Amino acid sequence: MRAGRAAGARLGEHLGRAARLPSDRPEIAAALAEIYREGGRLAEAAAEARRALELEPRSEKYQILLYQIERGLPVTSSVPS
Repeated sequence: MRAGRAAGARLGEHLGRAARLPSDRPEIAAALAEIYREGGRLAEAAAEARRALELEPRSEKYQILLYQIERGLPVTSSVPS
């Protein structure tokens, strides 16, 4: 139980930092999607992955990220660069 609270606190800390970053950069939206995904917040993860795709519509890596999130595929590694 204690580990879960610590992880939640870290998630909140990361999200707080990310909220201060420029919102017009797809890599930031994708990073947020990964953070949400790892925290089990799949609706938020999918929304950020969609935002990354809106900012960079031809990006295969963001398409893959959204695909993985929408299908609930396990996190095995980061999306390829």
